[in-house]
Amino acid sequence: MTAREVELADFASARLASLRRLAMLLSQDWQRADDLVRAALIKLYVKWPRAVAADNIDAYARAIVVREFLDERRSSWLARVTLSDQPPDRQADPPDTDSAVDLQVAMSALTARL
Repeated sequence: MTAREVELADFASARLASLRRLAMLLSQDWQRADDLVRAALIKLYVKWPRAVAADNIDAYARAIVVREFLDERRSSWLARVTLSDQPPDRQADPPDTDSAVDLQVAMSALTARL
């Protein structure tokens, strides 16, 4: 391994959990979050000399994750949708009516903001 690869591996192992949380907050899907982080780490590897020279390498890496997410969102709808003539493998989860009722009660207890 080169010095660059060792430095990036150390950075990635130390920051992987926080980058995944950020990607999850953005994408609302753990699999998509992992894909975003993977793509961001590849870009970070390519730009490693610039990243190391930055004032805050964590902010640099988080910005790459956010840009990856935004680039994905800007891509064509067709590229993100897979059409199939087969039904999904699993049944849809039943609606959580208890939580919906609790939410309604909590919302009705709030006062109007002026």
